[in-house]
Amino acid sequence: MKYIKITLAVLWICTAVQVSAQSARSAEPAIAYSQHGVLTLATASGRVVRTIKTAVPVGDFSISKDTSTVVFVPLNSKTHGGPLYLLKTRTGKLVRLTKGPYFNKKSRSEVYSDPDLSPAGTLAVFAIHAQATGDAVEAAGPGAVVDLKTRAVKLLQSTVDVDGNGAAFVNEPLWSPDGKRIVVNFEAGAALTSLDSLSKLQDLSGLMDGGDWNHVLTWLGNECVVYIAGKNPADAAQNPARVLNLKTHKVRDLSAVIDVPATSLTNLVAVSRSIRLRRNGQQLSVEGPKTSWKIPYDESTFVRILAKKNGSNAAGCDNSRERVTEPNN
Repeated sequence: MKYIKITLAVLWICTAVQVSAQSARSAEPAIAYSQHGVLTLATASGRVVRTIKTAVPVGDFSISKDTSTVVFVPLNSKTHGGPLYLLKTRTGKLVRLTKGPYFNKKSRSEVYSDPDLSPAGTLAVFAIHAQATGDAVEAAGPGAVVDLKTRAVKLLQSTVDVDGNGAAFVNEPLWSPDGKRIVVNFEAGAALTSLDSLSKLQDLSGLMDGGDWNHVLTWLGNECVVYIAGKNPADAAQNPARVLNLKTHKVRDLSAVIDVPATSLTNLVAVSRSIRLRRNGQQLSVEGPKTSWKIPYDESTFVRILAKKNGSNAAGCDNSRERVTEPNN
């Protein structure tokens, strides 16, 4: 496990951002997804509210609660990541956030991936990979945080050198709703850390029963995380998701927490109390109490469930922020 620290150079890019309103009526977006480089905001029922096109095609991304700020990696199927960009959707301003390397000082191929905005929308945590291609050891790298205003980058020191074995293979880092902790996924497990330079990794893998391979999908409030587990990624995807209480270390079936059948919680890639996203072949199924629709899925597709403005961020297992992950990759 690994991560790093540094100060970023900023590249301002002049670009025209085309934003088209699909409806005159105001409707709160519940789903954001990028496909073939175009970002789309849609309601829970699937009605498109806005489409956003930029000069740099949008790949994996994170979006603020008010949808005004997007941090993303350019769409590129040939590399595991790239530079990070900041998009202001209301003005169309596009800024390159990263211009490393920050961890592998001699590497020209260091790339960044899996951005996740802090609840306040001022910071973004992301993963660093030593090389654009290669196995987990070759591509291993820590996590880092970038300040969206100053462009300064700090490594998550707890991931820079794990037990003297070098940097971790960090992926899918996720802020807690209160912004105090970050859960980071690794090759086959997960751990907790924070921005504190003295913070140590708290391994969660031993607490998440269900198999040797586990992967955290999202937070539920500030004390619970949703995860999948199994013999391997394919097996884990077929198993219903579970919830780990970080305070009590108790594990519950997610079906008991959000009151839906366990059969509706397999192949799960993102979840909130009211919306579930499940992988079904070349489609993502969007499921809820009063809705069911599909999003075509391929390697260019990335999806986020948007936080409810009045949703609870408090303790317990109240959902607030979720993201789509790719546990089968």
